[in-house]
Amino acid sequence: MQALTENADVREYESGAVIFEEGSEPDALFLMLEGRVSFEKSVPGNNWRVISYAVAGDFFGEIGVLTGAPRALRAV
Repeated sequence: MQALTENADVREYESGAVIFEEGSEPDALFLMLEGRVSFEKSVPGNNWRVISYAVAGDFFGEIGVLTGAPRALRAV
C-alpha cells in the first residue's frame, strides 16, 4: 500500500474532459477518488454511446495494462 501511494499520480479532470480515447495505448490503472466517469463506445454517425460508469471507489483500466490490448472504450 505504501509503495502504491508513493508512486501514485493524482489527477483532476474538468467535467466533460476525455481521460483516454477508444483505441489508445493502455498506460495506467485508474482509481476513482471522487466524481463519475462514463465509458463510451463510438457508434456510426460520429456519435458516442455510454456503456457504463465508474464512481468513487471504483477502478478501471486494468485489463489493457495487463494484456497490452488497446482501450476498448473512451473514458470521459
